[in-house]
Amino acid sequence: MQEHHTKKLVETKQDYEALFIKTDEKRTLEEKHAITKYGESNSKKIIFSKEITDIREKYDVLKDEMMGEKSKILKIMNNQYLKDMDDFANNYKHDSEMNLF
Repeated sequence: MQEHHTKKLVETKQDYEALFIKTDEKRTLEEKHAITKYGESNSKKIIFSKEITDIREKYDVLKDEMMGEKSKILKIMNNQYLKDMDDFANNYKHDSEMNLF
């Protein structure tokens, strides 16, 4: 049971790390697109700067939300594991052939 729990935690953390990497890649692509778009036009630097700032703020908010979600999911997984262990121990606490510590 412990190995399964540990494996699921590691997989979940890896999944979120992959999401963070993909999010950073998307942000970089949007920034490059903005650079290309404003580099080819006579737009003002203020508009360009605002678009880059908006992109970064959008992805910062998204990253914060993902980190909060990751934290909640890991907490839920841990609480479920503790509940499962408690249930397992309660199922066998009256069994004289089982010695639970």
